[in-house]
Amino acid sequence: MTHEHALHMVIGRLRNAEQKARLKTFEEDPDMEIRDGRFGPYVAYKGTNYRLSKAQAAKVEEMTYEDCLKHIEAEADKKKKKK
Repeated sequence: MTHEHALHMVIGRLRNAEQKARLKTFEEDPDMEIRDGRFGPYVAYKGTNYRLSKAQAAKVEEMTYEDCLKHIEAEADKKKKKK
């Protein structure tokens, strides 16, 4: 196996892992997606990750774009109240 062939194999595996991590994407905004992480599903939006509750994680397939926006706003409000 050549070095170049091995490199292509590794890149292919990384792409597959990346695709598996994406649980849901939204046509309304390509920057928003629901991903599967080490500790369960989360919303990723413009470089920031927002953890989902267990109840939300159980219903990931049913979550809409609007649900994700509401979740992000609620998380932002929580952070403001802590400060």
